[in-house]
Amino acid sequence: MTVLPFVMLACAFAMLLFSTRQMHLLWRLAALTASAALIIFVAMWNGSSTESMGLISTVTRHPDLLAAAIHGNWPTIEQFAAPALDLLVIFAVLLLIGCALALSPGEAMERIIRPINIGLIGAIIGGVAVLLVSAIGFGAVSKRQVFIASVPAEDAIDGDTIRIGEVSLRLWGVDAPEDDQICLRADRSPFDCGALAKDALIKFALPGPIFCRAPAGTAADIRLQESFGRPLVSCSSDQQGYGQLPDIARELVAEGYAYPYEARDGEIVSAYVEELNSAIQQNAGFHNGVFLKPTQWRNDPHARCHVVSMAQDVAENEPDRDRLEARLKRLREACGLVD
Repeated sequence: MTVLPFVMLACAFAMLLFSTRQMHLLWRLAALTASAALIIFVAMWNGSSTESMGLISTVTRHPDLLAAAIHGNWPTIEQFAAPALDLLVIFAVLLLIGCALALSPGEAMERIIRPINIGLIGAIIGGVAVLLVSAIGFGAVSKRQVFIASVPAEDAIDGDTIRIGEVSLRLWGVDAPEDDQICLRADRSPFDCGALAKDALIKFALPGPIFCRAPAGTAADIRLQESFGRPLVSCSSDQQGYGQLPDIARELVAEGYAYPYEARDGEIVSAYVEELNSAIQQNAGFHNGVFLKPTQWRNDPHARCHVVSMAQDVAENEPDRDRLEARLKRLREACGLVD
């Protein structure tokens, strides 16, 4: 499916070059019309396809995101503008030289120079477009405040962290279970809640396109600074392709797969308290059993060992049972619960 647009655009470009040859006007108009029709068809197909995660499909469904991305990434766009202008000047000079050569007597030189000039025009437009599109936030990521990308499942690092390009983004306002954390079901059988939190993130967020930006009003709040250098972002996703843009962090808390983020003093630093209370009342997700807050699991060995002491044997049908048993054994040894 993803190859078709490139094939059709290549055919359209070939027809466009073919149309510049010295031929009857009717054939030239036919070639140009066919080229334009192919390009318009590809654009419409790409914009309407629910499987497409590119710029056209994203902007078609959510034109407001483009304005938000430009506004949020304007400092980066300004940095890209200088090299884009240099590139424009270089290709413009080459284009002027080509135009001058095309004025030479005879059709032979014109036939040689015309495709080159068209290629230079395409390079100018394409080069500037690529630079600006990258600066806006579609594609690779570099020191941005706004991120837009299609993210595969393997780029979900854990229940509250995703990777876009070379950058890891931490969801603001939520704290998901640690990778080594265990939770207990109602019958006290342990399960891998870190893996389930990651699966929930994949369900709500991926493949996207994902739209992430710095939360409003948090830049000066030292309690929200991420200690591992990962940007803190608020993200939404249109993974269903129907124009839905849910707050991913809010969905994780509401479904019981994450806990609102807490500062070191225990204060909840997010707007998801209502979702937390609802999840607890409905025994949603991890709340249907024994679920230790991730901050407690990390920082309170007594609470962690209390959960480990309540754990029964791993259920026979538990996914990746051997790995979970080995982890539980290590935790029991660390807590001194092994005879």
